[in-house]
Amino acid sequence: MIWVEKVNRYFSAKSVCYQKKSESGLWSKIRAQESSKILNALELQPQDTVLEVGCGSGYYSLLIQDKVSQLMSIDSNPAMIAVANNSGVNAELAEVADTENHYFDKILIAGVLEFALKPSELVKTAQKKLKRGGVLVILHPRGGVIGLGYQWFHQLRGCPVHTSHFISKIFSAKGWRFEKAGPLAWCSVWQNNG
Repeated sequence: MIWVEKVNRYFSAKSVCYQKKSESGLWSKIRAQESSKILNALELQPQDTVLEVGCGSGYYSLLIQDKVSQLMSIDSNPAMIAVANNSGVNAELAEVADTENHYFDKILIAGVLEFALKPSELVKTAQKKLKRGGVLVILHPRGGVIGLGYQWFHQLRGCPVHTSHFISKIFSAKGWRFEKAGPLAWCSVWQNNG
């Protein structure tokens, strides 16, 4: 079975409980730290147009949608789109390339690159969708023991994951700024001002 099918099957199975797991226990504390870093990096303004790539259950979209003039939330998994829409997010089944003539002030890609078949192409496509002076913020698992644990957790459940080392190579280009998402965080936040 190919990479994309395995990832879609994994997230389809997890879609029903995905949002609830983000709202309780240690995971909720980690998500709160991530959210704070992401919202700070995005520096949202009321006039902003924002694209969230891989919106999943709509966790970040719910935090963003009332702060900006327009939010486009997209995901490639129909089950996750249904969960997001049921949560109050206007999510669409689409890829970045499907956004055609839309350009955005801010783009968020959170927890997506490690599952993308071609993460560097996803980043390049997203960068082309930024308005001049726009901001692209990316969240992905960092390395070390926690990053390896995250990778193994998904791989043992049949979901392929790129390593943090592989993903980090994408950001070796000039202009990317790195921040850890917090002391409990298992991830890194990268920012690029277009």
